Amino acid sequence: MHSLRLPYLLLILTSLALPARAGTPWRQVLVVRQDVLDQTRGTLTLYEQEGNAWKQTLGPLPALLGKRGTAWGRGPFFAPPREGTVKREGDGRTPAGLFSIGTLYGYSPRPPVPTRLAYTQITRHLWAITDPGSRFYNRAVDIRTVRRDWKTAGPMARRDRLYPWLLEIAHNQDSPRDGAGTWIYLHPWLSRTTPTDGCTAVAPADFSAIIRRLNPADRPHIAVIPADAHGTSLLAQLGIHPASGKTNSTALASGPGRIKTVPARIAQTLGGLFPPTEFPVLYPADHSLTGRSR
Repeated sequence: MHSLRLPYLLLILTSLALPARAGTPWRQVLVVRQDVLDQTRGTLTLYEQEGNAWKQTLGPLPALLGKRGTAWGRGPFFAPPREGTVKREGDGRTPAGLFSIGTLYGYSPRPPVPTRLAYTQITRHLWAITDPGSRFYNRAVDIRTVRRDWKTAGPMARRDRLYPWLLEIAHNQDSPRDGAGTWIYLHPWLSRTTPTDGCTAVAPADFSAIIRRLNPADRPHIAVIPADAHGTSLLAQLGIHPASGKTNSTALASGPGRIKTVPARIAQTLGGLFPPTEFPVLYPADHSLTGRSR
């Protein structure tokens, strides 16, 4: 009975209005919500902080997910529900959870539209490191500029140039684990009916609109929300309420001395009474700021 009550208790407590605070760690959040009826489809919406509130500034846009739906991924910002499906290498699932956004990659010397994101051209010198023993595991490096410490790797460049643009999603990059899933991106879809092998895809025009809008100074993140109670819990902890178009920035407040997220605080207090395995929990904000894993 305890395991059934706790998620709903957390949702109720999350909805309580605490004073909004400025200085949230992320001022841009891409929210990808999985479709209830089709696990390979969803919507993508960009939310941006304006003052102490969050505003929907782009979308919702149609999105495609993994051919087998979603599974909980690895990142430094949250603890996934242990009873949920976990992302594995090659499982065809898009990692669910909250992740930072990294480098934009492409074959062209320049991005398709003006963008403030860091851009790296894909050339024969850019390699994907697949050796779990390397400090560059699950990352792409210019092999001319780093000291080799890997046994296995492969070129990022494909002969068919199947994905002309790739926006890096930092899943399983903080203390990466072998077999937990690698090379996760947001990219233009191949067609509006073709799901991905584990990434998130949008229409080419929508991809251009997204990268034009994102700003590294606002620390953009992406939240992939499964279409179940776990996803509802994570969405509530983020303080985003798509139905009303309004959001609560309290859940993202951070920094020394600031209020921790309500679910994290309650989980810490009631951890001895309720097993913290039935729901995803955002880590306290000080961990979010430093990017440390737990």
